[in-house]
Amino acid sequence: MIFDVKKREMYYEVLAKRVEGLKRRKEGEKEMGKILDEVRDEGKRKGIEETKIISIQSLMKNLNLSLQQAMEVLDIPLQEREYYMKKV
Repeated sequence: MIFDVKKREMYYEVLAKRVEGLKRRKEGEKEMGKILDEVRDEGKRKGIEETKIISIQSLMKNLNLSLQQAMEVLDIPLQEREYYMKKV
């Protein structure tokens, strides 16, 4: 089971106490599952953003495209473009 992590194996005491409390409650598994889903989704979102940034930079460098042209090629939605303009 995913929640069989021993307290001594955890790096942070606060986290260890929180997980221990979740494991003892009946609803704890559901709550812990929700937390893990949120962490996974955040990681996935960041990974997608990093991939887009790398792709934009690659198109600009290798195909000599402008930032706007690279975002157009990648079909980045208009509402996201200002965000990526700041990141590249």
